[in-house]
Amino acid sequence: MSLQNNSKRSNSTCKPAFGVVAALLLIAAFHATTAFAEDAAAFRARVIQEVLLEVPDLEMAKQIAEIRIKREFLKPHSPAAKPASKDESVPKTPVERRLPIKQPVQGNTELPATLDIKPTAKANESISSDSNLQSSKRANDVYVGVGNRVVVGYAYPISTEFSLRTDLAGLPTSEGYKSIDGNQFALTKNNTSLGAYLDWFPNGGDFRFSVGVNANRISTRLQSVQGTNASINGKTFNTGTEVLDITYKFPQYTPYLGLGYQSAASDDGWSVYADLGLMFGKYDAHARTSMVGLHAVTLADVDAELNTLRGSLFKRSYVPVGAVGIKYRY
Repeated sequence: MSLQNNSKRSNSTCKPAFGVVAALLLIAAFHATTAFAEDAAAFRARVIQEVLLEVPDLEMAKQIAEIRIKREFLKPHSPAAKPASKDESVPKTPVERRLPIKQPVQGNTELPATLDIKPTAKANESISSDSNLQSSKRANDVYVGVGNRVVVGYAYPISTEFSLRTDLAGLPTSEGYKSIDGNQFALTKNNTSLGAYLDWFPNGGDFRFSVGVNANRISTRLQSVQGTNASINGKTFNTGTEVLDITYKFPQYTPYLGLGYQSAASDDGWSVYADLGLMFGKYDAHARTSMVGLHAVTLADVDAELNTLRGSLFKRSYVPVGAVGIKYRY
């Protein structure tokens, strides 16, 4: 009877002891799992921060971080994981952690053999824009030239085939004497134009075609010389103190059409250029005279003489312009 009671007392004492041990093991396992989860989150955050130092794109950084977590954290903590090698146990510097694009990833053989990182659409657009900008831009030009006028100008490129250009061309005011149709005149000339042009370079070459517009101050003034013989529509007489004052003016605004050449059009530095073009317009005549009514001279005679003089001086309805010179490209 006594042995049976001792046996029952021993069994009742062991049951609470086993329960306490099981509870302690459960708590320890839960604590380890929690610590492991916290360590994994901290490791992920740290790795992402380190990768962002090398890769500014957040999505790409997350992908690289996940690869590192699988290789450096999850596998060492798994039951089947082998002890980490010496190289893997030593933290790598940010430069060593950089993963080259399209290069084999060392370490875990279960991962893809290559890391294929494709540029984002925004990156492609930026690269394309930069490439187009570099390929389409022509260098700016400043140039000077001489021909039937002195030219100073500037060109601004808008693509490989088109450029905007402006220049100032002209000559100093000139004075002299000239005999025309039996009349002696004191002659004064003004010849200045400000032009704006659109140049087209076919296939981005050195030759160009130009269209534009000119703002002009081009005129020729004829003043009869007193005391000399004059001929008005075939009527000849001595001018005495009488006056015939005629001004021929080219239109203030005229269209321009031309062609040109500039050597080494795609290179910086010094080179030469040439231009030849036409400004289209017809000279208008304005006259002042005191000869009407004298020596049988009429207004019709004066008009006829104006047309005769215009035909002698300005035979065509355009003014040719041309220049050769040097340019500097920068």
